[in-house]
Amino acid sequence: MGLPVKVGTAIYRCILRCTEGNSDKKYIVSIHRVSSSECTVYFEHGPSNQVNQGGIKVSEVSEARARTVAVALVSEKRLKKGYAVVSEEDLEPRSAPAQAATPVPTRKRKRPKIRFDDLVKEMSLERQRLLGRFF
Repeated sequence: MGLPVKVGTAIYRCILRCTEGNSDKKYIVSIHRVSSSECTVYFEHGPSNQVNQGGIKVSEVSEARARTVAVALVSEKRLKKGYAVVSEEDLEPRSAPAQAATPVPTRKRKRPKIRFDDLVKEMSLERQRLLGRFF
């Protein structure tokens, strides 16, 4: 399995390296923008001096989904396989999410103060009214 031909503009790249024991391996994750709304996540791996294998993890997905996949891939390599991040580049700033319109503050209505005596009277009247229906 050789390296895939990368299409589009690179917007993210992370290089990881593992030097546990006798090994000296490199793993590269990159996101390429294929169109205005689609991205592809590529990976490459092999000995540090010669990265010679790779592939496509996901293709034709949104930038948010591509970033989620790339972060998951980097996390897996770091936590489960013992790789360390050598470099991480955000080559194109993320598109800022649309900001919600600021809400117009509403005036709070003042509640009328209810005294305990008034509440008892009101409850008593309501009770009488309800009981009056049955008798």
